[in-house]
Amino acid sequence: MTIVGPGVIDGGGSAFPGILVQPGAGNFTLRDAEVKGWADGIQVAGAVVSLKLIDNWIHNNTDAGLQVDATPSGVITINGNLFKANGGDGVVYSGSGLLKTEYNSWGDLGGPNVGAGDGANGASVDFTPWTFSELYMDVDPPAYALTRSVPETTSFDVALRIDAAKLYGLTFQITYDPAMLTLNTTTFTAPWAGGPAFRCPRRQASSSIAAT
Repeated sequence: MTIVGPGVIDGGGSAFPGILVQPGAGNFTLRDAEVKGWADGIQVAGAVVSLKLIDNWIHNNTDAGLQVDATPSGVITINGNLFKANGGDGVVYSGSGLLKTEYNSWGDLGGPNVGAGDGANGASVDFTPWTFSELYMDVDPPAYALTRSVPETTSFDVALRIDAAKLYGLTFQITYDPAMLTLNTTTFTAPWAGGPAFRCPRRQASSSIAAT
């Protein structure tokens, strides 16, 4: 079975798993989906053959983001996912050996088991190395305020900032209400525009915006 997004699988607080992969299933793939609002976001209820979870956002489930109850076989690919703000650990594994979950993000720059990290038992889950990226916007120079009042027809600068680690690339989309704002100019500096790869934890791009 293959599920390919983009799309949202929202349980709205359900007591059931968002996706239940039954024992004996083969070739299950979930890609580019958002899974939230369930007990376990994804539960693999027994031994399966081939399991691929790629580039998903699994968050705000009351228990585990991913629960794997037995040892899978075949091709196992769990990469590029963001496990964040789940009630239990991001990944829980009850099979034998180590479940490879390298190159996933856990909601904290320091990995799954520090700060806001979503949690994973290092004795059963191989989560190293992990990735991290958080995008946010602020006025430039920064004010770090939730709101800012701007008179009509006044231009102001906005900076797009990122905290990141161990990324090969990043895509993002910025949206705004054209009835309220006009984009004047956009300035991209390295690494956004052909610059060197990420070497420090914070980068920035900036735009000039006018209130209309």
